[in-house]
Amino acid sequence: MQVGREAISIVTLSRSLAVLAAIAAAIALAPVLSTLIASWSAGLAGCHLDASGPHSCLLLGMEMKDALYHMSRAYWLFLFTVFYIPVAILLAIAAFVAGRRAKHIGSNPTTVGVRFWLFGLGLLILPLLTNVGLGLLVVASVHWGVARFRSRRASEP
Repeated sequence: MQVGREAISIVTLSRSLAVLAAIAAAIALAPVLSTLIASWSAGLAGCHLDASGPHSCLLLGMEMKDALYHMSRAYWLFLFTVFYIPVAILLAIAAFVAGRRAKHIGSNPTTVGVRFWLFGLGLLILPLLTNVGLGLLVVASVHWGVARFRSRRASEP
């Protein structure tokens, strides 16, 4: 069993970009899905759901008026997450191009490691959770710096 970069770098670039595209699309559509789920749940329970405030609603034996009300108001968050849609589209196009290029060249597909995931997730999370996103970028930068230092040190005579 190999330990180190070879053991970690088992995911292809095209698959990694596709996963990041799916994460960006999920972030973009989460507020809309929350609103749809609240509306559907209130409809199934026969409850009144509108913007005037929470109304009494028993769902599965529990009072869900506040939860359904807040879920139904989540569509306003779409104003912040709508910008992830072009990001998801660009990442999906990049995944498609990387996959086609790897098949066209006929060589081993490009693999990615820990740094790719730290940078990618850090950039996706950065607008939503500034501290966590910056933390991931700092960890990725430190990881990259240490790896570069080690490779330079190993190549010295």
